[in-house]
Amino acid sequence: PTRSFSTDPQLLHTVFDIPSNQSNVVVKRVDGRGGNAVWVGAKLPRNDFLAARPLVAAEPEAFIVQRYTALSKVDGQITDLRGPAFITSSDEVLSGGPGVAVSPVLWSRGVPADGSNGKVNISDAGF
Repeated sequence: PTRSFSTDPQLLHTVFDIPSNQSNVVVKRVDGRGGNAVWVGAKLPRNDFLAARPLVAAEPEAFIVQRYTALSKVDGQITDLRGPAFITSSDEVLSGGPGVAVSPVLWSRGVPADGSNGKVNISDAGF
């Protein structure tokens, strides 16, 4: 689930002031790009994670929190494996059924697992 800091006044406290919650959350700026303004609690030292708190407090409408889900590990890399698909307005039967095409090729992004901040964006040391 995705929750906005602007809709729940207790969320700031729950996410940042209870240390045991850090490993279970990811905090993101809603208009961030390329992994910028993303804090993966499970991958960060406490001080680095808490650096996000004043930013969120100043602009709660600009931040969301999501439950942390560990990514796959392949050959010492953490990866974000994806299967591209698209939906059309056509009734034509495509690879995924009427109006749905699913790629037969999966792709992923990854970063070295050791020392990672948990972000698999190409602009953040990913490949």
